[in-house]
Amino acid sequence: MHRKLLAAQNARARVKGDIGGGAFVYEGAQGVDSPEMSIWIFHLFGGIRVSGDAAEPDAMTRVVGGVTASQRVLRLLDDGQGSDSPTAA
Repeated sequence: MHRKLLAAQNARARVKGDIGGGAFVYEGAQGVDSPEMSIWIFHLFGGIRVSGDAAEPDAMTRVVGGVTASQRVLRLLDDGQGSDSPTAA
């Protein structure tokens, strides 16, 4: 899903970067309708080994992502009801 959102042609702004020759690669896109919202993906050292899940002891991720938004936008997205998000009323 994050790749679809980042690939959308209608981003207000985009940024890509590489720090340390691939140690930290990032990409972000800013929302058009809500400029205070952005989506980000980060590639850290080519993959981070995840531990602590007995069901998947060899699980590995190559991408970490996140979304930034104002409280107002999060409430609009969440409708403020029935969510585990910290912004729910």
